Amino acid sequence: MAAAFSFRSLFFIASVLIAVGARGQTTPVESATSERITRTTRFAAILPGSGQVINKKYWKAPIVWGGWIYCVSAIQFNQQQLNLYRNTIIADGNGTALPDPTIGGSESEWRQLETAYQKQRDLSYLALAGVHILSILDAHVDANLMSFDVGEDLSFRLVPISLPVTPIASAFGIQLNWNLGRIQQSYPAARRQHTSMSL
Repeated sequence: MAAAFSFRSLFFIASVLIAVGARGQTTPVESATSERITRTTRFAAILPGSGQVINKKYWKAPIVWGGWIYCVSAIQFNQQQLNLYRNTIIADGNGTALPDPTIGGSESEWRQLETAYQKQRDLSYLALAGVHILSILDAHVDANLMSFDVGEDLSFRLVPISLPVTPIASAFGIQLNWNLGRIQQSYPAARRQHTSMSL
């Protein structure tokens, strides 16, 4: 039970940290887009499959839910079998009636089965955590890609600019502009020392 509690605690803490940590991803340039991405990531961390629904990738949500159902059912089955063989070992040692009178085998076989089901239960917890983390990452990446512009306008131009270096001197350089559809981005290459020339 200690191992099960530790896995549950780690799983819960990871979900909370991911949900809270998503707050720090907003930027002043695209606050609306960043807020939507943050909200989607937070919902995906709290409620499995909700990130996929928010991103309108409805076909992915049943995959997430199916992974959760499979992992949770595997955890329950392995925990039941673990409890059965553990109680059988205890009852056999105390000389009381076995939980399942039809169970066969010896104490060594019961201990082997107890260890095997405990291992399978722990692996099921890890699989559940993996499904949850992958669903969060998928929702986060899809939310980012929704704001990615796939327009055909990829114009490019070079413009000479003058940059102040000191109060009494200036430098010439080249500014690189490219247009990605609706988003205009600019990176002045002349701000780097190896591309600027002083007068």
